[in-house]
Amino acid sequence: MQQFYDRYGNGPVLDVGVSRANKDFKYENIFLHRFRGDRLLYTGLGVEDLSDLAKLYSQSRFVTYEGRLFPFQDGDFEWVFSNAVIEHVGQYADQLLFLNEMMRVGENVFLLLRIAGFRLRVIPMQIFFIG
Repeated sequence: MQQFYDRYGNGPVLDVGVSRANKDFKYENIFLHRFRGDRLLYTGLGVEDLSDLAKLYSQSRFVTYEGRLFPFQDGDFEWVFSNAVIEHVGQYADQLLFLNEMMRVGENVFLLLRIAGFRLRVIPMQIFFIG
């Protein structure tokens, strides 16, 4: 994540693909747990009920949506961050819409993708920066 923080200027951040807390909580939402910016500038977006996270991180904002179009205006965020989410979005057309939505609501996009074939807890990632 250092590559992200090397570019981050402490503006509003959208973390796409946040999931609710569960027994493996420490292995999920790593960006949320380690976020170095002002918590008031953090927004988590996910398709699950995120009210448990809203209680744990009361200074941050959490938004649940039904998928597809993000419920935000064009350019609402300085950064959109997504870690190993796009491969769970669906077919190619769905993934393209997901990427377009990240670029629509954010000035910059930081996208991490899993490299296929690895089954370890620490998974090598490909990092893409769009901005």
